[in-house]
Parts: sequence; structure tokens; C-alpha cells
Amino acid sequence: MISPSLLAARDRGKPMAHSVDSYLDELPVVYEKLSFPLHQGSQVEKLITVSRNTRP
Repeated sequence: MISPSLLAARDRGKPMAHSVDSYLDELPVVYEKLSFPLHQGSQVEKLITVSRNTRP
């Protein structure tokens, strides 16, 4: 679930936001994620991902 979104952020070359509300091993998972591609020249060198738990 995470790898495709990181690849999309890398390929797009722009920050991307995701809101996840799902289940993992029958436990509720709720969070927001921002992925920021870091550029070196014209290449994306790495991605920084910041997640925030949004469970009440």
C-alpha cells in the first residue's frame, strides 16, 4: 500500500498527501501522510514522509 504512493511522489516530483482509513490485521489504522521528494539536479534523490495519527 505504501510503495505505490512513494513511487508516485517520486515520479510526479511534487509533494503528495494521502489520508488512510483502513484495517491492518483487523486493527483500525487512521493516519494522514505527506511525501516530499527531495531533488538533486533534475533527479529525485530521496523522499521524506511525515505521518500523523488522526485517531481521536
